[in-house]
Amino acid sequence: INKSANCNDGKVSIPVNNTNLSPSLTISFDLDNDLNLKNISVSSKKFKYRLKNILKEKIDINISDLIKKINVPMYTFYLSVIITEFFLYLLSMILGILFLVFIHYTVNFTFLWLLPVMVLQTLFVFSLGVIISLFVPFIKDLKEAVPIVIQLWFWATPIIYLREMIADKYPLILVFNPFYHFVHIYQDIFLYAKRPAFSDILTITIITFVTLILAGYLYKKMISTIKDII
Repeated sequence: INKSANCNDGKVSIPVNNTNLSPSLTISFDLDNDLNLKNISVSSKKFKYRLKNILKEKIDINISDLIKKINVPMYTFYLSVIITEFFLYLLSMILGILFLVFIHYTVNFTFLWLLPVMVLQTLFVFSLGVIISLFVPFIKDLKEAVPIVIQLWFWATPIIYLREMIADKYPLILVFNPFYHFVHIYQDIFLYAKRPAFSDILTITIITFVTLILAGYLYKKMISTIKDII
């Protein structure tokens, strides 16, 4: 197979030289409709496998070249995502509070504490996401492991059960679980209309900014290398 694939307007043409096939053959197909290669009339499964790998390699190279040519700083892509997600999160929280008002649940000025907690939580998650994304190009299986870790993290955090159930036997799970400190404040506000303690706010602030500083440091050190290898 000759790897000189040509991509034009969503269509791919690949010259093929193989003793088992015609000595001069070009296969053309539409990326959107034929990417699964089912519509290509070639009997060899090995050929289809090699053809698909060449196609993916060609597309990855085009994307990599495009990223390197973009003059916009890479962090703007991070910011666009996190700003969008924050406003969606804010909207969902507003709808949730309106529902509480509708069912005549007590909603007072304590709920205003939700805004700074949400901002800190968003910055923390953003920083964590940046750190993980920086290592994905080097550790290919990392993106597969992240959903599993998040699932375990969810169950290690007292969200759907009371914290008293593990506070006595496994207190370290709560102490060293950063997300627990956010959940603890949310529970106090929603369940007890209780203003968060200064120590709780200080804890999540420290966690957030330490993670943010670490993310910024790693980004500055690694982004140029990542551009070269993707």
